[in-house]
Amino acid sequence: FLKFLEPDNDDMDFIVQLGDYIYETTGDVFQGSVRSVTFNDPDFDVSEEGSIENGESRAAATVSQYRFLYKKYRSDLALQRLHEKFAFICIWDDHEYSDDAWGETATYFDGRRDETDETRRTNAEVAFFEYMPLDVSPATGNALSSGQARFGANDVFPSLIYRRLQFGTRLTLQMADFRTYRPDHLIPEDGFPGEVVMTETNAGQTLYAMPNDAFGFKADVDTDLGTAVVDVQNPTTAEENSFSSLIRSTYADSEGLAPYVAITSVTNSDLGDFFAALDNLQTQLSRDNYEGSPTPTLQNILITELTSQYEDRAIAVSKVTGNIDANYINSTLNSIYSDLLTYVNDNAASVNSTLSLSGGNAAPYDDVDTMFVALATVSGLEDLDTSGSSERQLPDFSASIPGDTTWGFGGFGMSYFKINKSALYSFFGARYLVNMPAYELLSYYQSLILENRVIEDAWGQTQEQEIFENINNATTDWVVLGSSVSSTSLILDARPGGFLDGGLTGAGISEEAFARTPYFMNADHWDGFVVKRASYISDAFGNLGHGTFQDNNVVLISGDIHATFITDHGANTEGTGRCLEFTVPGASSASFGTFTADAVSTTLGLAPDDPNLLALVSAFGFFLTTGVSVNTISPHTINYTNPASNGVAILELTETQLTGTMHLLDEGDSTLIGNPAYSSSLINYSGWSETDSAWNAQATSFSSNFESISRTSTKAGNGQNGEFVTV
Repeated sequence: FLKFLEPDNDDMDFIVQLGDYIYETTGDVFQGSVRSVTFNDPDFDVSEEGSIENGESRAAATVSQYRFLYKKYRSDLALQRLHEKFAFICIWDDHEYSDDAWGETATYFDGRRDETDETRRTNAEVAFFEYMPLDVSPATGNALSSGQARFGANDVFPSLIYRRLQFGTRLTLQMADFRTYRPDHLIPEDGFPGEVVMTETNAGQTLYAMPNDAFGFKADVDTDLGTAVVDVQNPTTAEENSFSSLIRSTYADSEGLAPYVAITSVTNSDLGDFFAALDNLQTQLSRDNYEGSPTPTLQNILITELTSQYEDRAIAVSKVTGNIDANYINSTLNSIYSDLLTYVNDNAASVNSTLSLSGGNAAPYDDVDTMFVALATVSGLEDLDTSGSSERQLPDFSASIPGDTTWGFGGFGMSYFKINKSALYSFFGARYLVNMPAYELLSYYQSLILENRVIEDAWGQTQEQEIFENINNATTDWVVLGSSVSSTSLILDARPGGFLDGGLTGAGISEEAFARTPYFMNADHWDGFVVKRASYISDAFGNLGHGTFQDNNVVLISGDIHATFITDHGANTEGTGRCLEFTVPGASSASFGTFTADAVSTTLGLAPDDPNLLALVSAFGFFLTTGVSVNTISPHTINYTNPASNGVAILELTETQLTGTMHLLDEGDSTLIGNPAYSSSLINYSGWSETDSAWNAQATSFSSNFESISRTSTKAGNGQNGEFVTV
């Protein structure tokens, strides 16, 4: 914060705070090691009673706990000084209530339990309005004419904090609320990975309906049929057959579609014989067998496996039905077989004795194939001798489509597993690290074919209408929209042959462990609303009709991601408008690069000091800069990126020129985060003078720790925002 307190910045008009002013938790990854917060704090008369336990962290739930957090943060004298000197324009993001929240629903437990809690949300908002400077009534969203805001529990949640502020003829500032009205994330955290959510017909409908025939599918279908599809939402049998033929021959691989089977139709006798033998083996080893049928089916084996994970057979039965991703099934079967191998090897003596194994047939075994070949010599288990995996899993449907209907092949479509959701309860493949092409295709299907507008409605209809009315009617030189989350894509492009692909290969990460495809790193941001984001910026889907950010020369300012991006979202086709964005860094919490490195280390099983991991992390900004080019529906370029540094940003506006400067701390100097002259770490500033001269001296002495990165946009004669120029 000392950057703002330098004497050269005394003429700043106001500070925009883009959310996450507090963190509702104690000791989580976002806070790193710089904040010491506990709800059992006698100095603030607060206890942890009623808080939410979440692993090593606890989350605020009561009014007193949320109040305590604001008081604790405000005990930072530098932050106090900042509020004394400057007006604040504030919005909230998620941590003022709960991480990755939507409405009144939290996400700590990833679907293991219902986290909808209106009382807790109200408690969070009560404290927010008590401690944060705000210029509107929470009940109405109307500007306060005079005096202090007065409210009670009935005045909050859902509160209205989106609003427009105008500063003469120079600036219209529109503040948005991303959290209150948004829907749940497109991929449910408790979604069954194998569930097919878009069939082959659905995939054909979606590809056909894409604006401007983005995938070339429509032209191929029309040529095949000799005519256009009349009603893509209700295709005829002939049209469905054309969809299927083209998808299987051409589009399944290019669009990342996965094979699926109708689970009750998988009756292949070889597979059935193997499962029966496996069931018999489990029984001999006194392990749980596949209950429910003397001759276990694939469906029953999957139900038994999922019962142990859901801890509820009824849930498992409800999930293992209909169409299921063939790759997910094979992955699950391989996991079962690997688990058996571990058990056999860990209990080799008793297994050898029970099954009368000796010599070259005795456990332990090097791999699953060796185990099954050896066990096939045991009387009654001959069907285990598969000489490989061909009789113990589904075939490779992508290589050839078997004519044998006993495999239950249903086509190529989309499952949660394909989107990178491999666990039953997980934010991976749901909110984070989602397969980008698969996620986008499902989004298009929901919007274009099912016409499910709610799933993309991050702002809600009322807010959306008001925001666009305000920016459409703005008459000021500049229009700036404050959003708590960024519209800049965070894409890791792991396609074969690319930079990240090579890095992963060098780190020993197989394609099975990390599929070679582009990934959205954060679907909790605007990357999670691909249709709406594209419609807002450029009206790419032609379904809004109320102007765009490009048309209105909007400059976006955004936060949340703890990283710095300067982004050009491109110009409209008329050459009259351009949308630009400044995503500002975190002031004091751990950086995006830091917790991404931790996540990669954990997910891929690499040691934190693995040189291959360090090499990947050091090139992280480069990966993000190049990865954004994959977004062809909402194209933009990242002019500057820094995912690892803390800092602040200052924007300066004249009639025709906007200059944004990112003041960033040296990412290599870890001591800065603990430096009381910089961090908002609630350090005791005892002995510090409260005079202006002393604060100016402290700020000035610390100024050399910042690197300043500036970009300028100059208006064209027709008022269009200019491209970024390095200052």
